[in-house]
Amino acid sequence: MTFWLRIFMAVSIFGFPLLTGCSDDQGKKDKSTIEKITDKTAKEAIESIKTPLDKARMAAEQENRHNLQVEEQEKKQ
Repeated sequence: MTFWLRIFMAVSIFGFPLLTGCSDDQGKKDKSTIEKITDKTAKEAIESIKTPLDKARMAAEQENRHNLQVEEQEKKQ
């Protein structure tokens, strides 16, 4: 009986860390994949918001330059 008890203890001591170690690695891989997808989606969302804002700023700058040119021409006349 002590022989089987020793075998059980040896398997328990060495087997348990191996089983738990494998499950942790899988969780980390899944998490990194999810994080990659989340980061990609966030970047796409930022770009889709940023592009119209940049265009609006450029249009506002053009309008301001045009208004300044018109005011300068009025002052000259």
